[in-house]
Amino acid sequence: ILAEGIQCLLRVNGIENPYDIIRKATQEKKYSSLTEFKESIIDLLDLDDNKLKFKLKKKIMKLNYSNYLGTF
Repeated sequence: ILAEGIQCLLRVNGIENPYDIIRKATQEKKYSSLTEFKESIIDLLDLDDNKLKFKLKKKIMKLNYSNYLGTF
Protein backbone atom coordinates (compact mmCIF):
# COMPACT_ATOMS: atom_id res chain seq x y z
CA ILE A 1 0.00 0.00 0.00
CA LEU A 2 2.68 2.51 0.96
CA ALA A 3 4.75 1.72 -2.13
CA GLU A 4 2.03 3.36 -4.21
CA GLY A 5 2.09 6.44 -2.01
CA ILE A 6 5.86 6.70 -2.15
CA GLN A 7 5.80 6.28 -5.92
CA CYS A 8 3.32 9.18 -6.20
CA LEU A 9 5.43 11.28 -3.85
CA LEU A 10 8.50 10.70 -6.03
CA ARG A 11 6.57 11.51 -9.21
CA VAL A 12 5.15 14.75 -7.77
CA ASN A 13 8.69 15.82 -6.88
CA GLY A 14 10.00 15.24 -10.40
CA ILE A 15 11.96 12.06 -9.74
CA GLU A 16 12.56 10.12 -12.94
CA ASN A 17 11.29 6.54 -13.15
CA PRO A 18 9.62 6.28 -9.75
CA TYR A 19 8.01 3.01 -10.80
CA ASP A 20 11.44 1.45 -11.37
CA ILE A 21 12.69 2.66 -7.99
CA ILE A 22 9.72 1.04 -6.24
CA ARG A 23 10.06 -2.11 -8.34
CA LYS A 24 13.73 -2.48 -7.36
CA ALA A 25 12.84 -2.00 -3.70
CA THR A 26 9.96 -4.47 -3.69
CA GLN A 27 10.58 -7.17 -6.27
CA GLU A 28 11.53 -10.45 -4.60
CA LYS A 29 12.44 -8.70 -1.33
CA LYS A 30 11.23 -9.12 2.21
CA TYR A 31 11.69 -6.54 4.91
CA SER A 32 11.58 -7.01 8.64
CA SER A 33 10.15 -3.54 9.26
CA LEU A 34 8.47 -0.63 7.58
CA THR A 35 11.48 1.53 8.41
CA GLU A 36 13.80 -0.89 6.63
CA PHE A 37 11.54 -0.78 3.56
CA LYS A 38 11.46 3.01 3.48
CA GLU A 39 15.22 3.28 4.00
CA SER A 40 15.81 0.95 1.05
CA ILE A 41 13.81 3.28 -1.19
CA ILE A 42 15.71 6.32 0.06
CA ASP A 43 18.99 4.50 -0.65
CA LEU A 44 17.86 3.92 -4.25
CA LEU A 45 17.32 7.64 -4.86
CA ASP A 46 20.21 8.85 -7.00
CA LEU A 47 19.97 12.56 -6.36
CA ASP A 48 22.64 15.23 -6.57
CA ASP A 49 20.29 17.69 -4.88
CA ASN A 50 20.82 17.02 -1.17
CA LYS A 51 18.05 19.44 -0.23
CA LEU A 52 15.51 17.51 -2.31
CA LYS A 53 16.81 14.16 -1.02
CA PHE A 54 16.46 15.39 2.58
CA LYS A 55 12.92 16.66 1.87
CA LEU A 56 11.88 13.34 0.30
CA LYS A 57 13.51 11.33 3.09
CA LYS A 58 11.59 13.33 5.68
CA LYS A 59 8.28 12.82 3.85
CA ILE A 60 8.88 9.12 3.20
CA MET A 61 9.84 8.43 6.80
CA LYS A 62 6.69 10.19 8.08
CA LEU A 63 4.44 8.13 5.81
CA ASN A 64 2.70 5.20 7.49
CA TYR A 65 -0.45 3.14 7.21
CA SER A 66 -2.50 5.39 9.45
CA ASN A 67 -1.74 8.67 7.65
CA TYR A 68 -1.68 7.65 3.97
CA LEU A 69 -5.06 8.32 2.43
CA GLY A 70 -4.11 7.98 -1.24
CA THR A 71 -3.52 11.68 -1.80
CA PHE A 72 -0.88 14.28 -0.98
